[in-house]
Amino acid sequence: MIFKALSRRFVTAVGNLCREQKFIENGLRGVYAPYRSYSQNLPRGTFVSSYREISNTEIKDFLMRIGLEYKETGNGFTARYCPLCPKPHYEERTNLYTLGFKANSGIFHCFRCGVSGSWYDFKNLVTGSSIQIESLKQEELAFPSVEEHNHRVANLKEEKYPDILNYLTEVRGLRKETLEKYNVGIGMKIFRNLENEENVELPCAFFPMHYSKHSENVLARIKIRAIYKENKHHMKMHPPGGGFGFFGLAIVPPGIKTLVITEGEYDALAVHQSTGLYAVSLPNGASHLPMQMLPWLEQFQKIYLWLDDDLAGRESAVKFAKKLGLKRTFIVKTKDQDGNGPKDANEAMLTSSNETMKKYIIEAKPIAEENITTFRELRDEVYKKILKHQDESGLMSKSFDWYNQKTKGFRKGELTILTGGTGSGKTTLLSQLSLDFCSQGIPTLWGSFEIKNEILLKKLLMQYAKMDLTKKPELFNEFADSFQDLPLYLLKFFGSTDADKILDTMDFATYAYDISHIVVDNLQFMLSGQALGMNKFDLQDSVISKFRNFATDKNVHLTLVIHPKKTDDELDLNIASVFGSAKATQEADNIYVLQNRHKYRLIDVRKNRFDGEVGRVGLGFDKETQSFFELTTQEITELRSNPEANINEIIKSKRL
Repeated sequence: MIFKALSRRFVTAVGNLCREQKFIENGLRGVYAPYRSYSQNLPRGTFVSSYREISNTEIKDFLMRIGLEYKETGNGFTARYCPLCPKPHYEERTNLYTLGFKANSGIFHCFRCGVSGSWYDFKNLVTGSSIQIESLKQEELAFPSVEEHNHRVANLKEEKYPDILNYLTEVRGLRKETLEKYNVGIGMKIFRNLENEENVELPCAFFPMHYSKHSENVLARIKIRAIYKENKHHMKMHPPGGGFGFFGLAIVPPGIKTLVITEGEYDALAVHQSTGLYAVSLPNGASHLPMQMLPWLEQFQKIYLWLDDDLAGRESAVKFAKKLGLKRTFIVKTKDQDGNGPKDANEAMLTSSNETMKKYIIEAKPIAEENITTFRELRDEVYKKILKHQDESGLMSKSFDWYNQKTKGFRKGELTILTGGTGSGKTTLLSQLSLDFCSQGIPTLWGSFEIKNEILLKKLLMQYAKMDLTKKPELFNEFADSFQDLPLYLLKFFGSTDADKILDTMDFATYAYDISHIVVDNLQFMLSGQALGMNKFDLQDSVISKFRNFATDKNVHLTLVIHPKKTDDELDLNIASVFGSAKATQEADNIYVLQNRHKYRLIDVRKNRFDGEVGRVGLGFDKETQSFFELTTQEITELRSNPEANINEIIKSKRL
């Protein structure tokens, strides 16, 4: 199937780590050893910065959960048995307490079998819940043409496109020597308007992104941005499906110990030009700090995160600071207590002096590590939430006005529950919503426990293309090339799966891929057969509690599909219809109910913890695009009152 090739482009969680794991008892209850050595047969390499701290509580809790007896030592923990050793321990003294963990980092090493690695390596090897990424090895990817990019750099040096150079120097305030130092290119590029299927040639800036390999800088990709505000949405990565890199990495000389990381390319140029500090920009904005780039960042003793001073930027700064190490990472803020001030580094450079830019750096602060805080410390954040309530609402949907009006946008740290009758379109609605936010840069992890990933990907791709690709297969590659660059990842788990294994995988995904939205579809299939009678309600409550805590602790939005209880088909569903005890609906921040109607659906917002607004909106379904769309009150009235009226007529009128 053509979608098999597509699915290989995504990160997938692997339940058995590429092979069936065969365990044999080593003579001790609850302790097992793998049939073959993990270190010889399994993929490795979950890099964790030496500056990043893993709490000792997390280490101890995990060891206890997997039944691994341990004792505390002066610099960490030593486990009685190594579950990774290929041979049984036989309770021999020389075979015991050979597996050690370093305190506050989880780095492990077994002196018996020689296996070692990061804390996430250990968790992945023991539980088999790691996620494999197709771009793990950069050399397997396509690379841009260095010669072609050098030609575009020459365009800038020779000033062949005066309008583009004028935009960069006059509108963006960047000096030509700064652009040349960063090897920026200029030229024309053809973009495809996917809505009207027309090509348009636009003036662009070309930003090279590099990664380091064996102390050499390798050109990974080119980010191509059309200039002018009206063309802002025209941006592409070349080549499609390429590797990760930092813009600005190639100009950082050896021995530099301080670095600034910005959200965008213009910001990195502005920081370097105005402060003299070396600055690089993230490959995908504030959505992702690629794990593959962490080894290069180890050389820096102090890192400044200068992301956009908005809600998304502030949240990402906290996440990235934990990933890089809280003690060496400082957060740059440009807005004052009243919320006034420049949004990003480029705007700050245009509106202030070089001394002010340096002052922003000097006043940057690390994130507090303490578990106890005071109103004094949170006063500014509380004030922003009151004064700038609209700014704190969240990321707005581009597909549904009802979502923006009722729930006020997508916010991290929340738990959303969706329920609805059989065939109401729960998966379809969720795939459409998740694709909406994923297309806006929200890294998304899908756990589809009821339908296979290939089927889910087909639905997502059709929604992305906004057309029935089975009727136009010649357009598949065109849409697939851009679709595969979305920060979308899928779990390979299917059907009944242990919740702790799923949580371990989610934890790894939030670290490695900065996942911000997790979809679990659905809870009943995930837990099927794991408990009987009343015990299944206790199990469900326990899992929901773990999901709730995970969403809060990791600051991700977790959307959970729960089937309703069996009720009369003639009656509308409500909050009490959600299967299980009241635990789920109490823990949820948002509850959506899909109500079945003869010719359409109703999306019923039954709970909204953010500001309390609830209500229902009619939805029609377009089979051509596999997508829902909102219905007006007049259209609903026509569908209900006129037996001849149908949804296809409404679809045709909207397309016209």
